[in-house]
Parts: sequence; C-alpha cells; structure tokens
Amino acid sequence: MLPPVIEQTISGFYQEDGKVLPNIVSHPINHERRLRKAYEKLGMEGIHQYLDMIKKLQQERRDAFER
Repeated sequence: MLPPVIEQTISGFYQEDGKVLPNIVSHPINHERRLRKAYEKLGMEGIHQYLDMIKKLQQERRDAFER
C-alpha cells in the first residue's frame, strides 16, 4: 500500500491585514488513478517512474522532518 500523499494547490487569493495571500487547498492524491494513467501512457516504465517519484518524495520529507 502506498503512503498517503497530500497535494496542495492554490485556488485564488484573499486579503488579510492589507496583504494578498494565496488560498491553499489540500487534498489526498488518488494513487490508483495516477498509476493507471502512468501505465496507459508508458506501460511498466510509467509505473516504475511513479513509484520512484513517491519514494523520492518520502525521502525528502523524512530528511526535512529530521532537521
């Protein structure tokens, strides 16, 4: 099972105390859909690339957390 990954996107802006700030929305990534699209586009190489990307992201987050 793949770890939960949260993707953040900006859905506009708002003002607070005279500053313009981004409205950030977080939502979980649908691994199944992304794996299916990767396979449809590149076959097993797409699956390997996606899993490598998730592994790299986990390592970066672990390293950032340990600092």
